[in-house]
Amino acid sequence: MKTTVLSMLTLCAIAMAPAAMAQTPQQKKDGNGAKPERRYERLTKTLGLSEAQVKELKEVDAKFEAVKVETRQKMQQATAERDSLVKKVLTPEQYTKMLEMRLDGRKVRRAEMRAPRGERMAPPCCPADSVDCPQHDRLMHRHRK
Repeated sequence: MKTTVLSMLTLCAIAMAPAAMAQTPQQKKDGNGAKPERRYERLTKTLGLSEAQVKELKEVDAKFEAVKVETRQKMQQATAERDSLVKKVLTPEQYTKMLEMRLDGRKVRRAEMRAPRGERMAPPCCPADSVDCPQHDRLMHRHRK
């Protein structure tokens, strides 16, 4: 009886652990992966910022974040409007094919970005072991196909 109750409690704890972790609020991170407060602490330490400067930086960052959100929403609306107009012009088959092409392009770009940097930078037409590209007469890391 005790082992059954204990095993049931253990199973419940294991089952609830992911849900409990999912409910913790996520801190917003800056580009370096640090929490915003740590960023301000680091800037204060390295640049010798005053409290007033830190406060102004926080206001600037908040304003910029609001602009980013607003711009993202405008772009989403513009994209939706463009897609509805394109849908009126194309046949259903053409529109479906266009959406598939768009998805395929995204998959290719994602795969390219996941590739090691050296493989991403050299176009497939150039020899991989060469520093210069004989076909394009430039350094390989300076151009793309």
